[in-house]
This record gives sequence, C-alpha cells and structure tokens, in this order.
Amino acid sequence: MAESAAVSSAVNVAEVSSETPAVVKEEQTENKDGAIVDKPKKLSKKEKKEQKKNAARLYRRMHKRNNKRRKREEQAAARKAHILSLTSEQRDAMIAEEKRKAAELEEKLLKGFESGQRVAVNCCFESQMNSREVKSLAKQLVDCYALLKQLPDPFQMYVTSFQGQLKQSCLGYGANKWKVHCEEKPIWELFDKSQLVYLSPDSPNILTSLDKEKVYVIGGLVDRQVAKNTSIEQARELGVETARLPVHEVIPLPSMRVLNINTVFEILLRFQSSGNMLESMKAAVPQRKMKERGRQSLRKEERKKRKAEEEAAAEFAKRQKLASMNEQNGNGNNGSAASSEQNVASSATATETAVDDMTSDDESSNSESSDSEHSVDNMNA
Repeated sequence: MAESAAVSSAVNVAEVSSETPAVVKEEQTENKDGAIVDKPKKLSKKEKKEQKKNAARLYRRMHKRNNKRRKREEQAAARKAHILSLTSEQRDAMIAEEKRKAAELEEKLLKGFESGQRVAVNCCFESQMNSREVKSLAKQLVDCYALLKQLPDPFQMYVTSFQGQLKQSCLGYGANKWKVHCEEKPIWELFDKSQLVYLSPDSPNILTSLDKEKVYVIGGLVDRQVAKNTSIEQARELGVETARLPVHEVIPLPSMRVLNINTVFEILLRFQSSGNMLESMKAAVPQRKMKERGRQSLRKEERKKRKAEEEAAAEFAKRQKLASMNEQNGNGNNGSAASSEQNVASSATATETAVDDMTSDDESSNSESSDSEHSVDNMNA
C-alpha cells in the first residue's frame, strides 16, 4: 500500500511538473516553435560599427577574388582561342618562344639567387602583428618576388625568421618554388653583424650607394598603427649599422613616409640598375604619397567646395524665386490699378448719365408747367 501511494504521488508530481510552464529568464525568450532560447545580445554602437566594417571587408575580399578568377578564366579562354586560330607551324613557334623566355627568366633568377646583391626581409616581428597584418606581409613578399622577375638585375633575396603563420601563408602562394633563401633562423644568426645594414626611416644616415659585401635588412613589420623605432632599436641592441632612404627629401607629408616592404624592395632594385636614388624613389613610390597634401585634406577641401557651390546655387534659386514673385505681384498691382481706373470711369459715366437724366426730367417738368400756364391763360381769356 505504501509503495502504491508513493508511486501515485510521484505520478501526480510528474503530471503537475509537466503541466507547469517552464520559467523563462530575462535573458531568454521563446522562438516560433515554443522552445526557450537565449535572447540575441544587444550590440553597442561601437560593436555594430565593427560588425558593419567586417561585413564590408568580407564583401570587398570576395568581390576582388571573383574578379581575379574571372580575369584568369578570360585570359585562359583568349589564349586557347588564339592558339586554335594559329597554324601548326605558328603554334610550334609560339610554344618555342614561351619556353625560351621561361628558360631566360629561370637563368636570371638563378644568377641572382647565387650571386646577386643580398637583401633580407627580417620577419622576427610576427608576434607584434595580428593575423590580418601577417597575411598582408605575406602578400608583400609575393610582390617582392614578382619584382625579381620583372627587373633586369634581381637580388639575392633572404626571408629570415620564416616560420609560423607567415610561412603557411607564403606556402599557399607557392613559396616552396621561389628562388629565395627562406630561413627559419633570425638574421643575426645567419650573417656576421659587421655585414648587416638595417634600413629604418628613423636612422640619421642616408643611403647613397649599395655595397656588394653588405646585407641590407628591411624590417618585415606591417603595423596599421605605426610603431616607431622598432628596427632601429633592434639594430642598436645588436650594434649594427643603420641607414635610411631619403624619404624626408622626396615625400613632403610626414604621415606618408611609411613605405611598404615591396616599395622599399623596388626602390633598391631600381637604384641598383640606375644609380639615381631620387629617380628610383619617384618611379617606385605611389603618386598619392608624393603630393604635398594628403587624401583626407583634399577630400575635406573638396567637400567644402561642393558645399559652397550648393549654397550658392540655393541662394541664386532663392533670389530667382523672389524676383519672379515680385514680378507677378507687380503685374497684379498694375491690373488692379487699371480695373480701379475702369471702375472710376464707369462710375463717372454713370454719374454723368444720372445728371443728364435729372436735367432732362427738370426740362420736361418745366415744359409741362409752361403748358399748364398757357392753358390757364387761355381759359381766363
């Protein structure tokens, strides 16, 4: 009996608990299916702005990637159509020419790889960069290798401290096939300190020539918030020589004097070929950096100019409208004056008519009175 009573009470409790609605906390809500889920977190204004920025960045990245894929497909289709349009002899000659150019490029890169001017990219600052900045560094290294292919005298290029996320990103771009010395060791373990020349915009020494016995070190640091004196402080700790490009003499704005790694690499390549540093910088540095005023200042001036033009146009339209309204009011006043004159003239005419009527009535009454007098005189007679 006691067991049955316990079972029945347990059943009753279960029924009551199943019928009792679940308690919904303040941070929870019910979805369409009636399930209790957490409320979506209310974002702050800063978080919404960051979310919108990330979405725009992702869209630009996808759009750029799709454009690149489309261009590759168009180039492949154009090449295929061109090859099909050729005769067999022309096709063989075209293939032979492409092989010859590829062999020349391979020979040029191999010569630079073995005996060219040594230039190293020091990538020991990866811990100071976020993931996005490391990816940007990898892309700049890809651009540096592309410059080796384009210009006539390629460097003997080194990438030191080549490890971690940077290594994985570069391998995705085919770094294992590059004619580049990719070393996991840091720069100071690969070369003697007397051979190193750290390139830093904070150095007091201007680079005027390239020494074949030296290794020119470019700081592999991509920082959106520019960190000053990073390379030069490491150079001072190691006790090595420093130099800088004449950016102060060529680029007027201080905020534009921070150059990408591939830009510095191109300047050095052009300087090796021409021997003229200023001309090399003018050819390699983006034109937007050579202006005396920055983009933000120019955009601000453009906005002010546009606003002034809009205000002038609005003022001119307002004056035109007032002039037309005054002209319409003038025409209305002239019309009212003419109508008033007409009214005065008509009233004067009516007055004259009334006076004439009154005069004619007086004359008729006078004639009647004279006739009556004549008749009385005749009766008296």
